Amino acid sequence: MALQGAELSNLASLLALMVALALPFFSANVSKNPSLRRSVWFLLIIRQMVSVAQVHLNGLPTVDADAINFQEFCAGGYGNLSREPYGVFLTTVYQLVGPSHLLGCELSQIAFSLALLALIELFYLFGLQKHAGKLILVFGLLPSVLLNTSVTLREPYQVMAFLFLALGMVKLMRDGIVPFPIVLVLVSMVLLALLHQGFALLIFVLAPFGLMVAGSRRPEILVLGFVCSSVLMLGLGGKLFAKLSQHSSVVSQLEKGKGLEYIDGYQESVQRGRSDFSTFLDLSSPGAVLKTGPIVMVNYMFSPLPWQVRSALDAYGFMETLVRATLFLGLLLGLRRIKSSHRGEYFLILGMYVLVEVMWASGTANWGTAFRHRVVGYGLLVILGGIGLLGQETDEESPGLRTLSPRARIREIRRRKRLEI
Repeated sequence: MALQGAELSNLASLLALMVALALPFFSANVSKNPSLRRSVWFLLIIRQMVSVAQVHLNGLPTVDADAINFQEFCAGGYGNLSREPYGVFLTTVYQLVGPSHLLGCELSQIAFSLALLALIELFYLFGLQKHAGKLILVFGLLPSVLLNTSVTLREPYQVMAFLFLALGMVKLMRDGIVPFPIVLVLVSMVLLALLHQGFALLIFVLAPFGLMVAGSRRPEILVLGFVCSSVLMLGLGGKLFAKLSQHSSVVSQLEKGKGLEYIDGYQESVQRGRSDFSTFLDLSSPGAVLKTGPIVMVNYMFSPLPWQVRSALDAYGFMETLVRATLFLGLLLGLRRIKSSHRGEYFLILGMYVLVEVMWASGTANWGTAFRHRVVGYGLLVILGGIGLLGQETDEESPGLRTLSPRARIREIRRRKRLEI
């Protein structure tokens, strides 16, 4: 007998829940590290409690209203009308198995569990295996991360794609030209571009930057990057840009030579609403950009600051600011403490983190929105800060070589020898 309506959606929700709970434990790093395993279990259970509360309370008080709007819009079958890829995806799933709010949350949980796999792998690649259990809690229990990635929002998918992009870039730097990292980078960038209009710019900015840094000591990667970029721009550039222009207001304004005006107008429209930022990016002249840019970045990165706290919600936000400020201090310490064998990779993910935060800061004018936007790059901040605050394992202690393929192990040994010279 075929399953009907609610039965099918309930079964799909249960299966999605089981997948979300099981995925992180497919990592050998998790199964062999007791403290990390306990931390992952604890984090996953807390996350499931948030999802259940979101469903039964029809929206947690501190979660952005967009989560409920996505749920209601897609459950009603209207997500396809918006051309918003996440809305199209969620609507399609609901049309196939039924509009279960719990299912929507569990799909976000699956995306976040995949993000955990990427983040844990990055911990090990950077010699942070002894601290992985603590760092995974610093990452996952930050309220803005916990709340915005356990509900029907795009953030868990963005976090997943961005961390896999970082992982692919680091593996390219370590292993050279091998298929898996290249596919990982390309798929991650496409997902990011689909998940938010602003990430479409990563195709034109972050990819060349990442390939140049990843190939700084590997001429073959630089050659591959140059060839791929040339083929992409000559063969597909026109069609790709036209497609992005059709679906992304950011790219369409850049095409018209009005990119700065678009950012400026977007900020003003937000500023008139509910922003508490005292200053926003002034694009009227280069001098104005230099004058307002640093203030905007400080506001975006660390608001609410102590003198901006006016309510209990702001006080909670300030606690997050303290966590982020501590990690940022660790990032600065890491610039000196990073081991020579990881230096290039450290600056690679540092550049990725800075680029994504500058992108968000240029169009974010209130810290309510900043809470969500800062979630995407937060995983890299945890790595960068963790290195400076906790230190790394030595290359001899690090299991990095043991986890590499024989071919990649030879390349890594040669790379380390070059660094010693």
